Amino acid sequence: MKFRLSKDERLKHKTDLSRVFDKGRRLRAGKITLIYLDSSERKAAFVTSRTVRKAVERNRIKRLLREAYRVNKDSFGSYHLVFHAESRLSFAQASLSVAKLGRKLSETTCAVDD
Repeated sequence: MKFRLSKDERLKHKTDLSRVFDKGRRLRAGKITLIYLDSSERKAAFVTSRTVRKAVERNRIKRLLREAYRVNKDSFGSYHLVFHAESRLSFAQASLSVAKLGRKLSETTCAVDD
């Protein structure tokens, strides 16, 4: 099993991102909001709020989110995912929140299937 996060697994196009933001459903865990939309393939994007003033901090948060998702990506199904962080967080916080979001997402899809 590879834990890579390839470029094919990222949401890159503005049209795809705007579709997820407009039509997607939201889950929240800690300082992270997950916006997801059903899809035939799993793709993810990582964004931060502009309330985090410095670009260096925003980029660090996105790196932490990418790594936390990369480690836990098998707990997410076939969705277009946008992870939105609203403030600073540590890797431990990001990892716990992303794992919790994966569990919540699988619970909500199981509840819908029943």
